Amino acid sequence: MSNESQPLNAAVETSVDHSTLDMKAETEMTPCVRKEISRMFHLAWPVFLAYQLETLPGPICVALVGHLQGDDVSVLVDAAYMSATVTNVTALAIGFGLASAMDTLCSQAYGAGKMDKLGIYFQSGLIVLGVALVPISLLSWHAESVLLFFGQDPAISKYAGQFSRVTIFGIPFLFVYELIKKLQQSQNIVLPMMYVACVGVVVNVVTGFCLTYYTSWGFLGAAVGRVCGSVALPLTIVAYFHYDHATTSTWWRGFQWRDACSHVGLFLSLGVPSMTMLAVSWWAFCALGFLAGILPNSVHAVSVNAVLGQLLTLNFMIYLGISVASNVLIGNALGANQPQRARLIARLGLTAGGISAAIMASLFLVGRHAIPYLFVSDPLTIEHVATAMFVMVPLGVFDGMNGICEGIFKGMGLQTRAAVINILSYYAFGLPMAYYIGITCGYDLEGVWLGFSLGTTACFGIFIAMIQSTDWPVLAKLAQDRVQL
Repeated sequence: MSNESQPLNAAVETSVDHSTLDMKAETEMTPCVRKEISRMFHLAWPVFLAYQLETLPGPICVALVGHLQGDDVSVLVDAAYMSATVTNVTALAIGFGLASAMDTLCSQAYGAGKMDKLGIYFQSGLIVLGVALVPISLLSWHAESVLLFFGQDPAISKYAGQFSRVTIFGIPFLFVYELIKKLQQSQNIVLPMMYVACVGVVVNVVTGFCLTYYTSWGFLGAAVGRVCGSVALPLTIVAYFHYDHATTSTWWRGFQWRDACSHVGLFLSLGVPSMTMLAVSWWAFCALGFLAGILPNSVHAVSVNAVLGQLLTLNFMIYLGISVASNVLIGNALGANQPQRARLIARLGLTAGGISAAIMASLFLVGRHAIPYLFVSDPLTIEHVATAMFVMVPLGVFDGMNGICEGIFKGMGLQTRAAVINILSYYAFGLPMAYYIGITCGYDLEGVWLGFSLGTTACFGIFIAMIQSTDWPVLAKLAQDRVQL
C-alpha cells in the first residue's frame, strides 16, 4: 500500500477498533470535526482525479478519429461519439449502477471489521455483472439497430455499430475494475486506483495512436486502443495486489462461490436501485439532447447543448469526489455502530458541496465569455453558450448537490428511496417542464435547461428533508444486521 494511504487507513482502522468497544458499551464518543474533514479531503481529491481520468476514453477516441484524413471524417467522428454515448447509457449505466451495491455493502462491512465479507461481496458482484453482460453485449452488438430505431443518420449508425462491436470486448474488464475500485475505496484506499486509471489512459492513448495512424485499421484502431486501455486497468490492479499482498490477504480468502451465490439477493437489493438511480440521471440528461434536436434551429441548439453538457460534466466531477468520500465514511461509521459520526459526515459532505458550489458558480459566471473558447470557435455558439450559462449554473449546483446526497444515501443503504425521488423529480416534473418552457413557450434552449433545473431543485429539496429526518441509530442497527447476513 502506498505511504500516503497508510495514515488514513490507520485512522479508520483505529475507529473500527474503538467502535467494537463502543458497540459493547452501547455508547459512542463525540466525533471530531477536524478529523472527519481530514479524512474526507484525503478521500475526495484522489477520487476526483481518478474519475476525471476515467472519463477520457470517449473523448480520446473522438480526438483520434477526428485527425484522420478523408472526406468522411465528420461522419466517423460522429460515429465514435455516438458509439461512446450508446456505451454510456447502456453498458456503463447498467454495469456501474449494479456495482454500486458495493458502495453500501463493503463500506459497512469494513466499518464493522468484517473483512471476509469484502471478498464475498466482490465475488457476488462478479456473478451479477457476469449475468448482466449478456443483455449488455447484445445491446452493444446491435448498436446500429438501436441508433436507427431512434432516428439517427444511417451512415453514422453503421460506423457507430462497427465501433461498438470492437469496444464491447473491453466492457468485462471495465466491470472487474469497477468492482475492485469500489472494494478498495471502502477501505479508504484511493491513491493506487488513481495511478491505475492513469496507466489505463496512457495505454489507451499510445495504442490508439499507433493503431489509428500506423496500421490499416484506421477508424477501428481507436476502438481497439480503448479496449487495450480497459484491459490494462484490472491487469495493473493485479500487479498492485501482488505488491501489496499483506493488505489484499485481509479480505481475499480464495474463491467462495457458494457464499457469493447466497449473497446475490442482497447484492441485487442494493444494486438494482443504485442502477436505477444512476441510469435515470444519465438518461434524463440524454433527453435534453433530444429536446435540443427538435428546437427551431436544431443544429445550432445541439452544438450549444453539447458545450453546456461538457461543462456540466466537468462541474459534476468536483462534487463526485465529495459524494464518494461521504458514501465511504458514512458506511464505515454505520458499520462501526457510530451513528453520530455518520450524521456529522453527512453534514460535512453537504457543507463541502455548498462551498464547492459557490466557487464553481462564481468561476463559470465570471468566465462565461472565455470558457466556451475551450470547446468551440464559432462566435454565435460562443455567445449563446455565454448567455445559456446563466441557467446552466443553477442546474449544475443542484445536480452536484444531488450527487452528494446520493452518495449519502448509498452510505445509508437507502438507494431505493433516492431512486424513486429521482424518477419523480426528473421524469414527472423536470423533463415535462423542460419541454413546456423551452418548446411550448418558445424560450429555446435556455428554457429547456431552466425547466429541467426545476426538477433537480425539487429533487434536492426532498433529499435534504429526508436526510434531516433520518434516524441514524436505526440505520446503524440495520447496518449491523446487514453485515451479519
